[in-house]
Amino acid sequence: MTLSNYPMLKEKWHAQFPFEYFQYLRKLVVDECSFFPNAISSNLLQHLYRLRALVVEKCDSVKDVFEFEGLNAVKDDFRPMETLNQLQLIDLPRLRHVFNEDHKGILTFKNLTLLKVHNCSNLTNVFTVSMALGLVNLQHMEVKRCSLVEQIITKESSDEEMMRDKTIFPSLQSISLECLPNLSSFYSASDVLECPSLKKIDVLDCPKVELLPSTFSKFAIPSLEKLRVEWNTLKDKLSENFQAGYLCRLKAIELTCFSGESALLPSNVLQSLPSLEKLVLSDASVEEIILQHINNGEEKHPQSLRCLKELKLLSKLPKLKRLVDEDYQSVPIFQNLETLKVLECSSLEILVPSSVSFQNLMSLEVSKCNGLRNLLTASAARSLVQLRRMDIKECESMQEIVASEADGAKDDIGFNQLEYLGLRNLPCLTSFCSDAKFKTPTTIDELFTL
Repeated sequence: MTLSNYPMLKEKWHAQFPFEYFQYLRKLVVDECSFFPNAISSNLLQHLYRLRALVVEKCDSVKDVFEFEGLNAVKDDFRPMETLNQLQLIDLPRLRHVFNEDHKGILTFKNLTLLKVHNCSNLTNVFTVSMALGLVNLQHMEVKRCSLVEQIITKESSDEEMMRDKTIFPSLQSISLECLPNLSSFYSASDVLECPSLKKIDVLDCPKVELLPSTFSKFAIPSLEKLRVEWNTLKDKLSENFQAGYLCRLKAIELTCFSGESALLPSNVLQSLPSLEKLVLSDASVEEIILQHINNGEEKHPQSLRCLKELKLLSKLPKLKRLVDEDYQSVPIFQNLETLKVLECSSLEILVPSSVSFQNLMSLEVSKCNGLRNLLTASAARSLVQLRRMDIKECESMQEIVASEADGAKDDIGFNQLEYLGLRNLPCLTSFCSDAKFKTPTTIDELFTL
């Protein structure tokens, strides 16, 4: 039920309304209420036994989500909201607390699995330790665009005894923290915060938070697999202990906001990512992704990328000219890559040198890369034996998909597994391959040349 759809009910929301009719309600959206100090009155709260999802949004005057006046959990022997598993608090500029401290044991939120807090500009923290300890089944947490938040969990002196031999958020799987300009730490105390199930962390546009090592060294996160973070926040704070304990298990990393770098991901960082399967990059001023590294006269290559299955270079990479050094020797850094997506890289001159093989690549998508005159060399194209999907579009300078090579080899190029070929908005395209015969399987589903 969405309150704004019932104007007459909104007028009586805090009156002595017969709320017993709400006892079977599963989802409630309290929105566009300009005059209520709290979203859920005590009169309504005592009838919400089966509520599973609560959304409070666009309520300019709400200071607290719940009102407890006149309620006593021990005396009245009732536990409303025990079935609640989703709580979303959005656009509440005067909200003081996510969870009231004077709940008197009435609310436990023991079944809450999802919490979203967006655009709550008056909050300074999200939880006290006592409230966080009650969220034993919380799996996903988002805190975004809350300008005054300094800590996610704040510890008070009365919490010392409560913390002994207890784990906060034992079921938490993902944390997303975005646009929090005053966030300095996740947890204000010096204790180690154990999150044994945490697999994904997103931290973007949080300039004051010291992501590594001081803040997240307080985390015990043995299961971390995915990290989304700004590179400038991360790069100078990498430590050997953190790499050994956390990065070595990462399967996916998304990095954004690079500046002043000639190339991305130096060898010491790559060596700390032996399990990396997915790499996503955006908003960077780098010229190339991977460099050849030389130490004591011997070439060293980023062996960790042998596990990489998905590489996405997304928008705002205006200086990117190549993925790897043009003189790169035949090293199987992309031997297991299955998906390659390159978007809006206007200075890209060459996708990869001819020595690079894509023997397991199944999907190739290139869009709005106006510096490319051709996509691949003939030798690189012949390595695409597993390619199932190719989609090339809006590359203004693209003249040829497969370029001829100096050795003049004219062997046929056949993508025997190809199911989809899309060539769209390529105004300068004159041929697919001028020096070799291109063969497609008779079962190909679609071909666009628009």
